[in-house]
Parts: sequence; structure tokens; C-alpha cells
Amino acid sequence: KGGDGTKYRTDFRQTMDRVAERVGLDWVTMHKLRHTFASQHAIGGVSIYKIKQWMGHADIATTESYAHLSPDDEDIDTF
Repeated sequence: KGGDGTKYRTDFRQTMDRVAERVGLDWVTMHKLRHTFASQHAIGGVSIYKIKQWMGHADIATTESYAHLSPDDEDIDTF
């Protein structure tokens, strides 16, 4: 724990890993959950800049790996 009583990210990850293993979802990781979050929002047409902000990426280049999943403007117009 941090000095102010908050849990660190690694504490949460360890807890999540234990729970996932107990319920038979040991293949689920924080990385996969973050990747799925970003991918699904890119597919849904959310701005890559908004996804960058949500993911906490310092550099847009990190987030741009999801850009290929964004629908074309023409695809959005057909919905």
C-alpha cells in the first residue's frame, strides 16, 4: 500500500490474477482487458485521441496501434 493507504496497481493486478485463476479465467490479464477496451472503442468509432486520454498514454504513437480498427467515415455514415 501507498503511504496514504491506497493500493498500488500491482496489488490490484495480483488480486485480479488470483480471482481470474479461481474462476477458471487465468488467461484473462490486465493487458488483455486494456487492449480489448481500446480495441472495442476504436471499432466503435471513438476518437483515437479520446482513447489515448482514457488509456493514459503519454504518446499518441502508443495509441495509434489501435487506429487500424477505426471504421472509415463512409462506414459510419451507413449505420
